[in-house]
Amino acid sequence: MTHSENLAGGSTGSSGPTNPAEGDNVIQCRMPECNKTFKSSRGRGVHEQRMHKNWYDEMQLHTHQSKKAPWSAEEAALLTRQEARLTIKGERFINQALVPLFPNRTLEAIKGQRRNAKHKSRVLELIQEMKLSDDVPLPASIDLNQQRSEEGTDLVNQIADLFSNLEPLKGTDFCAEHLNNICRNIRRWKAERTFEELEVYLLKVFPLPKEKGRTPKSKRGEREMANPTRRLKRRAEYARTQRAWKKNPCKCLRTILDNKEGAKPPPKDVMTSFWHTVMTSKDESSPGIGLKSNTIHDAWKPVDQWEVKKSFPELTTSPGPDGLTARQLKTIPLGILTRIFNLFLLCGRLPKHLLESRTTLIPKKSEASEPGHFRPISVASVMTRTFHKILASRLSGLVPLDNRQRAFIAADGCSENVFKLDMLLRYHRQHFKPMFMASIDIAKAFDSVTHNAIKDTLVTKGLPEDMVRYIMDTYKRSNTRLKCDGWVSEPLHPTCGVKQGDPLSPIIFNMIIDRLLKLIPSEIGVEVAGQKFNAFAFADDLVLIAQTQQGLQAMIDEASIYLSKCGLMLNTGKSFTVAIRNVPHMKKSVVDHKTRFTCLGKDLPVIKREDEWTYLGVPFSPEGRLLSKPERKLEEAIAKLTKAPLKPQQRLFALRVMVLPGLYHLLILGNTNLSRLKKIDTLVRAAIRKWLNLPHDVLSAYIHANFKDGGLSIPSMRWLMPLMRKQRLESLMKEGGTMNEYHSREIQLARRRLKDDCEEIKCSDELNRKWARDLHRSYDGSALAESSKVPQQHQWVIDGTRFLSGSDYINAIRLRINSLPTRSRTSRGRGNDRLCRAGCKEIETLSHVLQRCHRTHAARVKRHNAIAAYVKRALQKTYQQVEEEPHFQTSEGLRKPDLIAVKDRTAVIIDAQVVSEQSGLDTAHKRKVQYYKDLEPAVKEKYKIDEVVLSSVTISYRGIWSQRSASELTDRKIISKKELKILSTRALIGGLNAFWTFSKSTSTSVRNRRGIG
Repeated sequence: MTHSENLAGGSTGSSGPTNPAEGDNVIQCRMPECNKTFKSSRGRGVHEQRMHKNWYDEMQLHTHQSKKAPWSAEEAALLTRQEARLTIKGERFINQALVPLFPNRTLEAIKGQRRNAKHKSRVLELIQEMKLSDDVPLPASIDLNQQRSEEGTDLVNQIADLFSNLEPLKGTDFCAEHLNNICRNIRRWKAERTFEELEVYLLKVFPLPKEKGRTPKSKRGEREMANPTRRLKRRAEYARTQRAWKKNPCKCLRTILDNKEGAKPPPKDVMTSFWHTVMTSKDESSPGIGLKSNTIHDAWKPVDQWEVKKSFPELTTSPGPDGLTARQLKTIPLGILTRIFNLFLLCGRLPKHLLESRTTLIPKKSEASEPGHFRPISVASVMTRTFHKILASRLSGLVPLDNRQRAFIAADGCSENVFKLDMLLRYHRQHFKPMFMASIDIAKAFDSVTHNAIKDTLVTKGLPEDMVRYIMDTYKRSNTRLKCDGWVSEPLHPTCGVKQGDPLSPIIFNMIIDRLLKLIPSEIGVEVAGQKFNAFAFADDLVLIAQTQQGLQAMIDEASIYLSKCGLMLNTGKSFTVAIRNVPHMKKSVVDHKTRFTCLGKDLPVIKREDEWTYLGVPFSPEGRLLSKPERKLEEAIAKLTKAPLKPQQRLFALRVMVLPGLYHLLILGNTNLSRLKKIDTLVRAAIRKWLNLPHDVLSAYIHANFKDGGLSIPSMRWLMPLMRKQRLESLMKEGGTMNEYHSREIQLARRRLKDDCEEIKCSDELNRKWARDLHRSYDGSALAESSKVPQQHQWVIDGTRFLSGSDYINAIRLRINSLPTRSRTSRGRGNDRLCRAGCKEIETLSHVLQRCHRTHAARVKRHNAIAAYVKRALQKTYQQVEEEPHFQTSEGLRKPDLIAVKDRTAVIIDAQVVSEQSGLDTAHKRKVQYYKDLEPAVKEKYKIDEVVLSSVTISYRGIWSQRSASELTDRKIISKKELKILSTRALIGGLNAFWTFSKSTSTSVRNRRGIG
């Protein structure tokens, strides 16, 4: 038998040759499906290894497993723990009981390991530890009906002292005297009386909204919609989109980009029946109260004004059923909110109307048709959410959690877990070491956890009794209404699950999973770079890792038992396992897809070598992270934006704010190469050139440069993604995360990708300077060199402004980068005639057309007058007298400034000018001021004043402000900084008007005609 035949598990020679005509030298491939024959065993071995890779790996694995192997540290620890448990249970036949738990070990091997002296001593130690933990008395459950704990009296005194230190409420706003009366009597009144008065006060100051009746349509609208044309449909859709944009741009874009086409919600009765079953489980199971931590008294203490101020929700958050918006909440004085929240603490419960919520069912995917295809999003009152955010921020800093849970904490846990899993898979594949992994998916984890499990977990973690009573009271008295497809259900009382959308829910769920992580035996796991890894979690995404098959099965059993006690069930269809076995003598590792693991009697799916899965949004295989391919997602988003009834500036806003940031996660954490990043940049630039009608030779630097430098602020993935990956990896090191050779290699790879002319780009500022340098060195972008001196002037480029029409925005963008079709611009590389079409005997550049050509003289005057008229209206708001173009005769000749404004004993002289880029803008401003310097005596004499201030409105024809001009006007509050962008666009629109006048005219200049322009 040859060596390759021995490795493959035997020879076929004993059964005779497969082809008698060829004799005994012919050897056939042993795979049943393969009929290929060979003249030598070496040829067969090479064929089997190449063509039947998975089968060949299994044969090598089987050969290796049949040999006697020493006990690993994990197997020995697991044997010790199992023997200790069996001893405590009183098992008589321990050897026989251990054999099924270690199928790869014989009875003699188990007996030999149990004879080891170290093993025996460790078993005795574990028996003592387990008995000691069982003897610890468990605290009794908290009575939720108890009115007030012993600490309640101390809380009353603390809150009373806080009220006395707050500034007294005055006036009639927010019924201040009523609230003062409640606060003065908290020592005299019982808790029930205080609660009733508080409820009356809240309903009086913040009345519940009345149900709005349906607004009837006008007759004209009914006629139009009865038989609408395509044009009417487009106009109606455009109007709806623009109204939604005006109300909330980001929400409008989410509706467009996340549109789940083909979603057909089931009927109301089907949907409500399904979610009623999910939310009203009668399961009262619980893992019980464990070893109680020390009571955290600071979690339930009076609320101060600083806590209230930093806990305000975002202004864009949706209001709850009570109708109170986040903007309205922010208008309430801090003193009133502080008193209300402390009264919530004092009463230990919330008024009924603040416990009402609205649950919107949103489709998870396209063509959603089943109730389970929809995701429930609950929204409660913003006042409730603000109060619970205060409590959640306290618990986050006071409750110690296992470092293996990385969700809902102040850390970059997502990148840490992704890089950690990638490191473990690559390490064990490259170093030929065994590893067994299970990814556990919990079915509807947030909706299914029992309230008893929540209560017992809060007690175990040491929360004060009053706080536990308050939290459980909110669950006991809460109601919600389901909302979907235009209908609203009757009130529904959830009896299980945490409250989704509530700030307290993440920390509560983290505490439940924390108890599970602490149950996992520390002896089980793999070791990499001196650190032990056996489990890590991100919310309900749980990954278990072991060195042996028995170890992983033990962890799965432990997790499934605990989760079932919490009312949570493992989704065996979405869970899976990965088995990486080593073949040391072959110096390789194989993915064993025949190793099976069970969970509650069901087999878990097994990953093969070619299989893929997604963890935290990143694609993985048994060899680590896979190459990410986000191009299709980007193309779909660009197609939706192109088709949507949006203005071009709104499309750019969506691309910059939502579409490209939506790819960051996959491109930063996934396995991405430079060619793919460059391809994404190419797709983005092609879309922008199409939306803005830009020529193909417009600089890429103009698209990627920061808007403050004169660009469009569209991020370049080729440079930004390596920079952000490097920064996230370095932040993991600063936060004390797991850093080793793997992370060092990833950082070095990112640094190599950030090399630009042999210099590394280290931060986003350097990247912005790179694009600005490339833009300003070019011929078309040199006129934008002074852009960064007045950054507010370019705000119109990126804010999706609605005061510009779509065509004006497109042409203003083109004017800034010199891409309007002049002869000089269109004849590049062609050698065509470049002289001005108006017969000026000058080259037809954009600067010539907009600043000197006789055809555009009238349009230039209109542009100047439009800027001066805007400044005049601004002056009339604050100055007592404003005069337009007064005439003054001086020794230097006639002077007629655009505007003179007088206030008290001061006069301001302002003259507007739109200049070209040949001279510096500040130099042009100084020249204009010097021109009117000799007017001071005449102005003082005419207006009887003491001081004269000279300034100008100096803007280039590309909309760039002189820094000194802008600072002088804003410092004197003649115009605000927000108005700089308006005047900048006035100059651009005036220039566009001049250019269209030039293009449509047919006249030429008269010979020897001078002084025009």
